[in-house]
Amino acid sequence: MSETMEQTTYPWERAALYGHPLPEGLGLEEQMAYTSLRNTVYAFHAGRLSEEQAAQEKRLLVAEYRARAEKREFENRVTAYHVRLIRATEGAKTACLKNPTPENIRRLVRVMDGIERPEQKEETNHGELGNPETHVPG
Repeated sequence: MSETMEQTTYPWERAALYGHPLPEGLGLEEQMAYTSLRNTVYAFHAGRLSEEQAAQEKRLLVAEYRARAEKREFENRVTAYHVRLIRATEGAKTACLKNPTPENIRRLVRVMDGIERPEQKEETNHGELGNPETHVPG
């Protein structure tokens, strides 16, 4: 196998390159990438793909998997942010209904306009939206 085929990025990749059975605990996208990569290697060893073709397929598979993983992580961060925003808005609306003071109304407007950021009270492994420095890998 070429050096390009041997280079790995993900923990499950080497097992796929050597044709091992599907490891337990992989998500659906990881399972699909794993079996696709294993099939590419099988086709290479069976002579149906050249080394260059197999290496190109591997690059495409890994690139697509990476793009989808990044998209999924972004969607998770956006969802977590919106959940916090909705919770903060609900708190501000409740405060306005119970005690419609000018300060409570201003707070509601600041939260709805995004001026006052919702507190992150629950533990998540997602950083603040748009701030990669606060991201904690999960």
